[in-house]
Amino acid sequence: MEFQTAADYFEKRKQVISLTTGSTEFDKLLGGGMETNSITEMFGEFRTGKTQICHTLCVTCQLPREKGGAEGKAMYIDTEGTFRPERLVTISERFGLDPEEVLQNVAYARAHNCD
Repeated sequence: MEFQTAADYFEKRKQVISLTTGSTEFDKLLGGGMETNSITEMFGEFRTGKTQICHTLCVTCQLPREKGGAEGKAMYIDTEGTFRPERLVTISERFGLDPEEVLQNVAYARAHNCD
């Protein structure tokens, strides 16, 4: 465990960006959206939208900051074999982004086990 001053942590927190989920109401529930500089684990029943949110975040993280993005890239670690790049294409079109550029900005890996 590493300690730091509250002042140092305060400065780090200024760098955190809230990414839009694509849903204004869901963003409100999350206090503004999904925070960067963190790992977020999603879990829930089958067909509750977990994969849809992950696909959407792969796109919205690439949006300009004024539109709820971070002008960044995404890493998608697929533990269930549900990643579908064609979904990124349709979502990118919804947000007015170039589908080919969006696909190039997502790093994908399939995790078969924890080794």
